[in-house]
Amino acid sequence: MHKNTKCDGYAFNYPGYDFLALRIFMKRDHITKIGSKFGVGKESDIYLCEIPEGENIIIKLERLERASFRAVKDKRDYLKHRTSFVWFYASRLAAKNEYAFMKAL
Repeated sequence: MHKNTKCDGYAFNYPGYDFLALRIFMKRDHITKIGSKFGVGKESDIYLCEIPEGENIIIKLERLERASFRAVKDKRDYLKHRTSFVWFYASRLAAKNEYAFMKAL
């Protein structure tokens, strides 16, 4: 996202972060097609994608900076010991945590 301010530059935002993640998945041949947005929640966006074998899968992209989710530090055990954090990092931790639970199931 480009902003015309005293210090001209670019800000890294969630759509850019999502684009980089999906691009890496495609570059590593984990997915071949990115379909439409399947769902939107308070913590994530969900996309329908296709893998090289032709099967459809769901990819969930974590997003913890939503206005309705500001108390995340108090509610998530993996952030309680931190005095400060970056929202991108918190989203990464949330994704890793959820992946571990999904693997266990």
